[in-house]
Parts: sequence; structure tokens; C-alpha cells
Amino acid sequence: MDNGIWISVLAGITVFLALHVILWRSMPSDNPRMVLLSGLALVGMGVSLGIASIGARPDAARLCSVLWIDAFWIILYFFVYAGLARSVSLTCLVHMLRSGGDPVDFEALVDEYARSSRFEERIRLMRARGLIRQTNGSVSLTRGGRRLALAVDGLGHVLNARLEG
Repeated sequence: MDNGIWISVLAGITVFLALHVILWRSMPSDNPRMVLLSGLALVGMGVSLGIASIGARPDAARLCSVLWIDAFWIILYFFVYAGLARSVSLTCLVHMLRSGGDPVDFEALVDEYARSSRFEERIRLMRARGLIRQTNGSVSLTRGGRRLALAVDGLGHVLNARLEG
């Protein structure tokens, strides 16, 4: 594989990451904004394709190589980002790290998570998507929420996986 492909991919990924950091730092939000992140990924891929088209003759194999390598790194980054943005486990680990090596009271960890905006944000998003309804301090599934929950639960049984988190 020629170096031009790697240079193209590196340039596109660099643009994607730079735009991500700049936008997220200038407009903080509790929402992970995956649609916007996907748009930034497309911009990065466009940069990669543009650079791959300069100079050497841009044949289909070269451009497909750039796209596949870009897609691999972007999908990997999406998984890492989702973990960083929403992982309860990572949040707890960082909380314990910031305690300076002192033990952290278990109830304090639970209380901090319960007070965080993540839970309320998830409830708000599920309500906005029509998956749940909230009335008089209780929450129930809508028809769409029930269908989704049944599908996910069924897939969990097929894969022998428990839903946690």
C-alpha cells in the first residue's frame, strides 16, 4: 500500500478529530451529539478522499482503500467516544482516581450517579423519542418502547447477554 493512502487517511482523521475537539470545547453539552459527530466524520472522509485524489491518478481501488481505512478508524473512535461520554464504569473509575488514592464511600458513588444529569437526560430522550410516558411520578412504556424492549431483550437471550448499565 502506498504512503499516499496513509497520508490521506491521516489528514482526514486529523481534521475530524480537530473539528470534534474544537466544537465540543466551544459548545459543551451533556448530549453526546452522535449525529453531529457523524457529520464531522463525513467531512474528515471528504478531506481524505480529496487528498487521495491529488497527485497520483485516483483510481477506484485507491479511493476505496482510503474510505475503508477511514471507516475503520472512525467506527473505532465512535465506540471509544461512546464509552467516554456515557460509561458509568469509567465515570466511577475517574471519580475514584480523583479522590487522590483515598478510599471512596460506596454510597457517595451511588449518590453522585443518581444526582448526575445522565439519568434525567436519558429519561428525557426516551420520552422525546416516544419510548416512554411519564405521569404522576411514574414511568411506563409506550407501544414503541415495549416493542424495542422486547426486541433488545430477545436479542439478549439469543446472545446469552445480560443488559447492564
